[in-house]
Amino acid sequence: MGKVKIAVLVSFAWLWLGLVFFAEAQVSDIRYHNISTKQGLSHKNVFCLLQDSKGYVWFGTKQGLNRYDGYSIRTYTKQDGLSSDYVQAVYEDREGFVWIGTFDGGLNRFDRKTGKFRIYKNDAQKPTSISSNNIYAIFGDRKGVLWVGTFGGGLCRFDPATETFRTYQKEEGNPASLNQNEVYSICEDAAGALWLGTYGGGLCRFNPATETFRTFLHDPLNPNSLASNDVYCVYPDRAGRLWVGTYGGGLSRLDPKTAEFRTYRHDLPAPHSLSSNYVSAIQEDAFGTLWIATHKGGGLNRFDPKTEQFTVFRNDTSRTENLGSNDLNALYLDRSGSLWIGTDGEGVSRFETHALFFTSFVSNPANPAGFTASSVNALYEDRQHTLWVGTNENGLYRYDAGKRAFINYRHAANNPNSLSGDGVTAISEDDQGFLWVGTTEAGLCRFDRQRNRFQTFGKDLHASSRLTSGDIETLFKDRRGQLWIGTYGGGLNVLNPLTGQLIAYQHNPKDTKSLGGDIVKVIYEDRSGILWIGTKESGLSRFDPRTQTFTNYQKVPGNRNSLVSNAITALAEDDQGYLWIGTLDEGLCRFNPRSHTFNRFSVQNGLPHNGICGLLKDGKGKLWVSTGKGIARLDPVSGRVRNYTTEDGLYNDEFVQWSYHQGGSGALYFGGTNNFVRFYPEAVVDNAYVAPVYLTTFNLFNSPKKLAQPLSETTVIELEHDENIFSFEFVCLSYVEPEKNQYAYKMEGFDKDWNYIGNRRIANYTNLDASEYVFRVKAAGRNGVWNETGASIRVIIHPAWYMTWWFRVGAALLVVGVSFAYSRHRIRQVERQKAVLEELVKVRTSELTAQNEQIEAQRDSIEATNLVLNEAKHTIEERNEELKSINNQLEDRVTQRTQELREAYAKLLESNQELDTFIYRASHDIRGPVARLVGLCKVALMDVDNPKALEYLHLLDRTGDETNQTLLRVLHIYDIRNAEANPKPVCLLPFIRAVTDPLEKAYQDVHLELSVPPAYTLGSDESLLGIILENVIGNAFKYSHRHKGASVRVEVLGDEAAGRMCIRVVDNGRGIPAEASEKLFTMFFKGTVDASGAGLGLYVSRLATQKLGGRIDFRNGQSGQTVFEIFLPNLVTNPAEIPA
Repeated sequence: MGKVKIAVLVSFAWLWLGLVFFAEAQVSDIRYHNISTKQGLSHKNVFCLLQDSKGYVWFGTKQGLNRYDGYSIRTYTKQDGLSSDYVQAVYEDREGFVWIGTFDGGLNRFDRKTGKFRIYKNDAQKPTSISSNNIYAIFGDRKGVLWVGTFGGGLCRFDPATETFRTYQKEEGNPASLNQNEVYSICEDAAGALWLGTYGGGLCRFNPATETFRTFLHDPLNPNSLASNDVYCVYPDRAGRLWVGTYGGGLSRLDPKTAEFRTYRHDLPAPHSLSSNYVSAIQEDAFGTLWIATHKGGGLNRFDPKTEQFTVFRNDTSRTENLGSNDLNALYLDRSGSLWIGTDGEGVSRFETHALFFTSFVSNPANPAGFTASSVNALYEDRQHTLWVGTNENGLYRYDAGKRAFINYRHAANNPNSLSGDGVTAISEDDQGFLWVGTTEAGLCRFDRQRNRFQTFGKDLHASSRLTSGDIETLFKDRRGQLWIGTYGGGLNVLNPLTGQLIAYQHNPKDTKSLGGDIVKVIYEDRSGILWIGTKESGLSRFDPRTQTFTNYQKVPGNRNSLVSNAITALAEDDQGYLWIGTLDEGLCRFNPRSHTFNRFSVQNGLPHNGICGLLKDGKGKLWVSTGKGIARLDPVSGRVRNYTTEDGLYNDEFVQWSYHQGGSGALYFGGTNNFVRFYPEAVVDNAYVAPVYLTTFNLFNSPKKLAQPLSETTVIELEHDENIFSFEFVCLSYVEPEKNQYAYKMEGFDKDWNYIGNRRIANYTNLDASEYVFRVKAAGRNGVWNETGASIRVIIHPAWYMTWWFRVGAALLVVGVSFAYSRHRIRQVERQKAVLEELVKVRTSELTAQNEQIEAQRDSIEATNLVLNEAKHTIEERNEELKSINNQLEDRVTQRTQELREAYAKLLESNQELDTFIYRASHDIRGPVARLVGLCKVALMDVDNPKALEYLHLLDRTGDETNQTLLRVLHIYDIRNAEANPKPVCLLPFIRAVTDPLEKAYQDVHLELSVPPAYTLGSDESLLGIILENVIGNAFKYSHRHKGASVRVEVLGDEAAGRMCIRVVDNGRGIPAEASEKLFTMFFKGTVDASGAGLGLYVSRLATQKLGGRIDFRNGQSGQTVFEIFLPNLVTNPAEIPA
């Protein structure tokens, strides 16, 4: 237990030390978040603030009451039932009611469950009503009694049982009464007494037991009296002291033991005094620090009770995220440690009091006590804990903490004792107390603080040899007191400050054990005395002082165990003996000295940026890393990373490479572009606040559903079975970067695991089964602390009536009843059937007896017949022998007949061939005259004008075309029967297009739809495939023609890789009768009487399909469609034959 107490004391000691240094900041280190009318605030004048028990923050403004959840603002005005829009006070009681005091509308009580206001106003006819409608203060004491401070009406106590008020006012001649009726502020001390701040009546102490007042007034002749009788606010701190803010007299502190006041006033010459004597609000944070709001341009004050010094924060127009105004009305410290500030005319400002551990020193040319730099290149805390700052072009600065001022050292051409150059890159201190300063291209200087003189090495100081380069990059003093000097282009130099002896180490391309590169940026000594040298572009070198040799490590492309980058920015050894290397653009790299391997640690492991600027190890073994996007704290054992940004108090997130330092005081320093930051690692405490989570909206069918009370107050939602599309919206009341809040939800009974959804605030569900569920949501603020309890609500989805238990039970009973009735009916029916059967059995028995007698008679007859049959059997056997002889004779005759048939068949084949040849030649010869006849008809059609003649010519022309088509199909039949198939790859899309294009032109009223893969290739005979497609697709166009909405669809289906495909042709023509389907593919068959053509097209198509090894099918589709399906194999088996 003692160790725990000591640890706590040590932590608070570091915390206090950090806060003391915080007071030295050159500018406001506070990053404010402002809320104004742009964010939905109803008015910029904010008079009062409250965080309620649920975590919502309330703002009382000149035009309404506002409730804020970090994302949006809900405003309540007179239209919502509020008695007045001018809100001056807000308070939440034990029951969760929010009380609102207004300027002219009396007192309001808001019930969150109903969303309604109860108004209490002054009624001159009722002495138990509230005494005034101008309310300034509302307070609930430890017993739950509500007290109301009014302007002009004194103090009121509310009785909730009768909803009446007991009023305490000034009574002339009674010193134990209230001294003034204008009560601005109320608080309670540890003894249960109330303290009232009044306007003009000083400070009053009220004893609720005796109902008497004691007044404390300002006495001009007594410096230990109250600062002013105009008391604006009173506040008791945790130490039991009472702080009194007056309007014009400053801040007073009452010592309860002596009843004397200690007053703090604005003192212009004093640098740490109160900024204004008009104090409007007081709050104490978790560290015992007081925050004081002021009017009259005083801004915000931070008071340290230990040093009794004030630090002032005012509106800074040079910053975008600054205090909204210097006139402040109200303060409120919420449970997460954020301080809310109500301003006069600029809305609300907020900042984290936990985020004040980082002290930023910012370049400010306008401040003579400040420093000026566009880049802070070097930082060093000497043995006297004096801070030295090296800038890129403005020389060297020394910080005087007592005066909070920087002293500048610059190069002066006419002063030989001045700094050699204004570009300072490195600072170190030797064992004799001399300060060494490295410059850009101006060499190395030694500063004698006693004589206030700079001496340039090699010029004013004796040395055994010259530096290898005057461009100094880094300085490092080892454990032996030697000064190691890293240069740009000159490698490494080692100086003995006592003797001036100088040794140089440079890269030698011919010596693998020489320095790895000559641009040395970082030097570090590990626990074993080994020196590590980081270069700008040549990797890492290990120097062993005993052997005076270097071992070099560089990035090896493709080797994951090598150094990740050759640009080294920082080095540090952890407590486990691993060396951590910061790189320019590849994050961190951890070196294992035992295995000589490197492991990368980057943004994927939690770092904010891969550009490493600095690296330091604190007293607890944690690594602090400055990057291009803030500072990271890394636990080298667990690998856990905590990132710090401007949200945590940094001035900005951008730091400078190679600019970092760890002071003897324990402070860590990191340089930035126009600033540097200092902090004590032990004082950096993470905010472990667990933010509350609430359900805010229930949407049904994507619209908010109105409930009897707010969703956060609702425990169960019941839905019907068809109300199956719904969603929940929710909020995490963490106000620090709420857009980074993280959410997860789960519907118990449906979801097996949590759904992590990032910063989205809605969960959607559809088609959940009828059942009971529990919806849960949890969240984490930016600090990463999850509220695992979260919020929950029961969801009951009722089943449809036919799925309810009573319906199922009733249905079961009905089934049982019907089954029982049916079984009873069947039993009676069976009994009746039994009786009938018994009677029938009797009848059948008598009949069977008679039949049996008949059977016996028949048996005798059969036996006689059998004798006759046996005799017939012998006769049949004799006849069989005769048949065998005849059969032998028949076989000889069949053989003779078979030979005759074969000869006849051969003659028939020859005749058939001759007939085919005749038909082919006749058809071929006839096509010529027919073609000439058609040509003459077409010429005549152009010359003849007689209508009757034209009619006959047209008829003759069509007849000629039809004859030509018939002859063509006859020729096709001949070709199909006699020619061999010649398969080769055919790309189907252009092939089918060649068939359909002329048909589309001929039948323009028919819509064609093609569904053919562009690259589909089939191995087939082009001629036979063309015959098939021309006939089938041509029929589709011809018979769908002249139908309204006529369409033809051609699609290719199947598996190209497997060598199977189907060409489907569908038209919506007149259709083919079902009774004609069996004869459809026969020669000269026409589907309809009026069909044109010779009836050979489909016959030819079938012959060609069979020739290709496929088949063609027909069926009538839906809505009268005609569907032909042509199934064809892929006849090209060699893949090389198919073009790509």
